Amino acid sequence: MFANSDHVKSQIEALCADQTKIVVLDAETSPFIDVSAASMLVELKSTLARRGIDFGIARDIGQVRDTLRKAEKAPRLEIDATIDDALAAYERKANQGSGE
Repeated sequence: MFANSDHVKSQIEALCADQTKIVVLDAETSPFIDVSAASMLVELKSTLARRGIDFGIARDIGQVRDTLRKAEKAPRLEIDATIDDALAAYERKANQGSGE
């Protein structure tokens, strides 16, 4: 059980400023998460979305991806191979939204 998942969520939310457009979680050093942590990430995505902030995950390990898929409700969590890929995907979405 990841007892600190609420603390982590609160810390991420507190670090987001008015100018924050995207938060990317680098999951490379987290080889394991449980369902409560996965649920927290889904909730975090929703909370950030209400503030106009995109949320993604990069460099996940197989178990993390599998647990996220099992625990996911809506919204779908974005998982990219690298942080650069996550940022590029955000840029593509932002450019599509602005009509570029």
